[in-house]
This record gives sequence, C-alpha cells and structure tokens, in this order.
Amino acid sequence: MQAVMNRAMRRAEKKQGKAKPSKIVKAAVGACSFFAQLAMCRPQDAGPIPGDGSNLADYAVQVRTRSINNVRAAILRLTEGVTDKVDDAMILAEAFGVSTIRAIEIAGPDANTNPVLQALYDGQRALQAVVKRHGAWQKWEMLGPEREAVDLGVEWYVDLMLNSTPQQMEDAFQTHYRMRELLKRRT
Repeated sequence: MQAVMNRAMRRAEKKQGKAKPSKIVKAAVGACSFFAQLAMCRPQDAGPIPGDGSNLADYAVQVRTRSINNVRAAILRLTEGVTDKVDDAMILAEAFGVSTIRAIEIAGPDANTNPVLQALYDGQRALQAVVKRHGAWQKWEMLGPEREAVDLGVEWYVDLMLNSTPQQMEDAFQTHYRMRELLKRRT
C-alpha cells in the first residue's frame, strides 16, 4: 500500500512540475536535523558542536535565556503591581506547571520526598491567591508570604531550566500542554 501511495505522489509531483531535491540538499537537511537534535539534547555547558556552522547550540541558549527573562519580568511586574493584564500570572503559572512536570521526572511525584515539588506547589497556591484577589478587587497585590513562595518557585524554575537539556524541558512542556488540554475536555 505504501509503495502505491509513494508512486502516486511521485506522479502527482511530476505533473505539477516539482523537481525532486538533489542528494546534496537531502544531505544538508539531514545534517541540520542531526545538529538540531544534538543541540536539543546537550547540556548548557557542553560548548559548540564540532562541525556545526549553524550555531544551533547558541540558539538553544538564547531561547532558554529569553524564557527565564520573561518569567523574571512577569514576577517583577506582578510584585510591583504595574501589570494590567492576567498575562503575567499566566506566564508564571506555565513556568510552575512545566517545572512541576520536570521535577516529577527527576525525583518522583511524592512531595514529601521531593522538596522541589513542595516549593513549586506552594508557589502555585500563592499565585492562585494573588489571581483570586485580583478577581475580587481588580488590583494586583502580592503579600509578603505569597511573594516569598512565588520567588522560591521561580528560583526552582530557573534552576531546572539551567540544569536540564532543551529536549527535557520541551518534553516537560509537551506533557504539561497535553494535561491542560485533557482538563479542558473534561470541563
């Protein structure tokens, strides 16, 4: 069946006048894919990939740095009360969710034996209290204990980001996304 599909696809492409990519182009695409996979699976301090002229490893570091900076900026805006949107709370909630998945992957789902998990749960509860207060008073305000809990959760997020490979964080994000989608379907 697959051979018939491939033959039909080749005939359709020929009729449309599309040229097949050369072997050189296929090799280049394969090499980029290989380097991209290496960049995603290497730790942050692994240095440049020998033979990679595309700087994919640098790109992975830039993406991680941008993500950490976005989370730090969101907590700063929330604690100072200068935000007028719920976006900053959503950025923090996503960071806590992905960090929770990654912490579970590392040390298991029991908060009694996984101190990172307990800190992230406390940060999530504090953030929920801030969002609930905003819903009632239309004002962003973070109390002292809430700020400490959210700050600690953000510190763990940054630590997990810096000590995980980009692929591990991407997998944690995908798991978090699937769980969120399943919850949406249930409600």
